[in-house]
Amino acid sequence: MNAQCNIPDVDRYRLRPLREVRDRDERAKRSDLAAAVGDARVTAADVAAAHGQVAAARSALAAAITTRNTLVAGPAARLALAER
Repeated sequence: MNAQCNIPDVDRYRLRPLREVRDRDERAKRSDLAAAVGDARVTAADVAAAHGQVAAARSALAAAITTRNTLVAGPAARLALAER
């Protein structure tokens, strides 16, 4: 109560509880978004690692195909086919 009047001090902002709920919801949403960003970064790192594995597998496959084609087209393969 104020010394100059006999009206008790009241919380004049009646929507304060609603504002507090909205503030809590906003903090929760920000937290969820931060977690999603962290998950996205982890996923991006996993995708980059998988990309590297795929590139290595393609390179190994290309080398194997080249080696096979070289062996099949070589003179030893012709001799083996001629003996059949």
